[in-house]
Amino acid sequence: MGSTRNDGTIKVALTYDDGPTEHTLDLLDVLEKAGVKATFFVRGDRAQSRPEVLSRLGSSPLIEIAGHSMTHPDLRVVNDSEVSVEVIDSQKVIEVITGRRVVHFRPPQGHYDERVRRAAMACGQALILWTLTSLDWKHRSSSMTAKIVTESLRDGDIVLLHDSEPSTVDGTRQFLNRLLGRRVEFVTVSELLGPTQPGHIYRGNVSLRTRALRRILGRLGHHAEKRQSASRSRQAVAADGWEES
Repeated sequence: MGSTRNDGTIKVALTYDDGPTEHTLDLLDVLEKAGVKATFFVRGDRAQSRPEVLSRLGSSPLIEIAGHSMTHPDLRVVNDSEVSVEVIDSQKVIEVITGRRVVHFRPPQGHYDERVRRAAMACGQALILWTLTSLDWKHRSSSMTAKIVTESLRDGDIVLLHDSEPSTVDGTRQFLNRLLGRRVEFVTVSELLGPTQPGHIYRGNVSLRTRALRRILGRLGHHAEKRQSASRSRQAVAADGWEES
């Protein structure tokens, strides 16, 4: 399980959905030049149409590959056999092209039900959601993507982005330029979460934020105790007639 370093460095995982697309290799170039790790949640149909792009992703030591269904439907409204095809077949396609084992799956739009969870469990995949969305698919602005990520990032976050959006390439470049000089370590989902259980649902490394919250509460508690002690001292002085007005 990942953890915050003693120097205050936070760990976060960048994730990119819906590729591979015509923008994926440009995005990979940005990440590799910066030496930044990321996890790509890949669609099976797009992997089949751009196998050379997925193969290039799979050859990068900085990149982790995960599944994102075959055709990107809302898995809650398709029938049982379609759920299995979307979850399991996308895993098979990615593994054949990359030669890598795929152990994580992100349901399209984050929508899932018990059937999706069971299908993921059957093929050894955990369900991965997110804690911070860049909304790049909505505003389609590189500067807005950079602003949201830069200003909202917290320890243990899984950040949702899309390599299907052309603005995300420059948006990533912008926020990396701002964040790489700070105490931020970019890791893969596997590195952030540690070992995951098939069929279980993960939304980020809550334990990291819990540790940070405990540190903050600890400091607040320490300050509160000091204030209470000072208050008791003032009350004692007042009882003796010595407190200043």
